Amino acid sequence: MKKILTVEDDIETSRYYRALFTAAGYDVISVGDIESARRAFHCSGPDLVILDVGFPSGDVEEVYMMTRKILYGGKPVIFVTGLPDKVERIRLACPNVRLFAKPVPAEALLACVADFLGSPSA
Repeated sequence: MKKILTVEDDIETSRYYRALFTAAGYDVISVGDIESARRAFHCSGPDLVILDVGFPSGDVEEVYMMTRKILYGGKPVIFVTGLPDKVERIRLACPNVRLFAKPVPAEALLACVADFLGSPSA
């Protein structure tokens, strides 16, 4: 089963992602801060990361530094943010990055994940 790591500090949004991707057949690991994201990424080896950008515990640059290793490793990253201009340069530089401004329609998010990962069980 394909694994998705969601990094989102808003509890309701995190629950929404878990329900959405679990119903679609993906294994979901949810964390709420950058440090937990680092640990989860290294321990669980997700196939894709969905990442909020604006965290109370860290700025956009900290998020970028955390994801840089992921991006260079070829793992796809979907940024879902209320601050799309802050990560536009990352999206332009990396083919395995997608960027969505909040709120994102479920269909668009699921389609993007499927484009990156294919079938959840493949």
